[in-house]
Amino acid sequence: MPVSTRCRDLVLTSSEKRKYMIEKIKNPLNLNIDVVNGLIPELQMAFDAYSAEMPDGFSLNEAGVAIEIEMTTGTYSYDLEQLKKLKAEFEDPLFQSLKEVS
Repeated sequence: MPVSTRCRDLVLTSSEKRKYMIEKIKNPLNLNIDVVNGLIPELQMAFDAYSAEMPDGFSLNEAGVAIEIEMTTGTYSYDLEQLKKLKAEFEDPLFQSLKEVS
C-alpha cells in the first residue's frame, strides 16, 4: 500500500485505487497525551453541565466547549472534540506507524 503526503494530510492508496484520507488533528502547542488526558475530563464535565441546562430546541456539540491557552506567541484554543480526536490519534497504532513513515 503506497503512502504519500500531500498538503499535510496522509493519503493512502489501496490496490483497488481507492484513496483514504487520514486527517492529522491540529495540535499547535504539541500537547502530549498526558496533557490531553488531563484536559478531556475537565471539558467533558463542562459539556455535560451545559448540555443538561440547554433549553428545549437547542443543543451543544463537543466543538462548542473549549479551553483557551494564552502564550506569548498568541492564544490557542482546543475544543473537546479536537482533544478526543488527538487522544485517539495518540492511541492509534496505525496512525503512529504512518507518522514514522512520513
